[in-house]
Amino acid sequence: MNAIQFLKEQGVEKAREVVEGAPDKTATHYVFRKIPSYYSVEFQSWYHDGEWWDSDCHTEQDLIDSYGSDFVLSLSDLKNLIANIDSQIAIKFIKEWGDDYSKKYIALSESEGNILPWELSLKRLVESVDLVKSYGGVINAQHEIKYLDLDWDYDTPRVTRLKQAIADYEDIYHD
Repeated sequence: MNAIQFLKEQGVEKAREVVEGAPDKTATHYVFRKIPSYYSVEFQSWYHDGEWWDSDCHTEQDLIDSYGSDFVLSLSDLKNLIANIDSQIAIKFIKEWGDDYSKKYIALSESEGNILPWELSLKRLVESVDLVKSYGGVINAQHEIKYLDLDWDYDTPRVTRLKQAIADYEDIYHD
């Protein structure tokens, strides 16, 4: 089953529950035909009763053949879809309430210690807007990347973060 179909049928909260319920980062798939289970195609194993066990399913196709395509879900696809939803909620929040209110909202949520997943996206987006503004806008930030690329600095965390900040800024203010 693709992630969008799962989300439509089960809802966002169930999708979050599946992603957050994964036993560890090696889990690649969620199978929910009879007994919901996590599988690791990479390690050819499945998770049951708090332990990983060897599995006869070594590929995604093996899982589909065994359980049916309607009951096999890629965790990476689901994670990406949830992250996209969180980003869209955060972008809408920034557009409606502005940068300053968004910063205050994040500060309040962090001080209360109960920050929600979409609020983490909001925090990243607000930090991205601040970073781009610190360069004087998108054009100057893009020029900075070009100069850093010329200095053989193109794959540093600084450049990666600046590129992400520009993309976030353009997502928010593309109109």
